[in-house]
Amino acid sequence: MSSEPVRTGVLGHESAIQYSQTWAGYSLVAMRVAIGWVFFNAGVSRLVDPAWSASEVFLAVRPENPLAGLWQAVGHSLAWLLGPLIVWGLSLVGAAIIFGAALRLSALVGTAIMGLLWATSLPLADALLVDEHVVYVFVLFGLGAFGAGRIAGLDAYFESHPLVHERPWLLGLLG
Repeated sequence: MSSEPVRTGVLGHESAIQYSQTWAGYSLVAMRVAIGWVFFNAGVSRLVDPAWSASEVFLAVRPENPLAGLWQAVGHSLAWLLGPLIVWGLSLVGAAIIFGAALRLSALVGTAIMGLLWATSLPLADALLVDEHVVYVFVLFGLGAFGAGRIAGLDAYFESHPLVHERPWLLGLLG
């Protein structure tokens, strides 16, 4: 098991760390599958629950939420659109992350969904500004930054496809 040194600079502070390439790979795949399952399960469980409605998400916003009026208006007028987008978005993002397919694009869409759901839960009772939605955003950011879709994922295959070689901008969606 090899140990590789990495030098990095964050906020002007240089750091050097040692890590095992093997264990880093396993941990990134495990994180990817775990967070993918969280998203996939959240989407599918809402899809099969006949009682779930997007309007409830937006209409049940607490009055202390600084955007309560906006969310109530959204719940009345756009729930028909946001319901399927949330359900299918969570399900498809979860499946894509599990399989490591278009991971960076999936992480971006997942971040948008989590941002929306985080904003509907303001103000957060005991967690200040950080709750599970924010944690999911940071995990998605890390997976995208490391290109976790390339490790035992479909992005490694997609990146070798001639279509991607002809359009290098697609690499920004993969990884």
